[in-house]
Amino acid sequence: MNDHDHYMAIFLEIFSVLDYWGPGSEQTTRQALACLHQPLEARLLKLEGQIEGTRVLDDLRRELRAYHEGNGQFGYEMFVLARR
Repeated sequence: MNDHDHYMAIFLEIFSVLDYWGPGSEQTTRQALACLHQPLEARLLKLEGQIEGTRVLDDLRRELRAYHEGNGQFGYEMFVLARR
């Protein structure tokens, strides 16, 4: 079992304890991440002056920094869950 599979097994076990059923998950692709982060970054540049000093701006800057510095190691895992 590779690290990703081990990580996913742990999450699915946690969801099961919380009485959720997880039929699957999907990792995002680099293209999908670019489609999310490029417009986000452009919009953030326009709004920076209006939201300076807010937690939202700090969080978005941190996420964008991780995206740019991650060299393909940054991503999201999407879970499909249903309540039992």
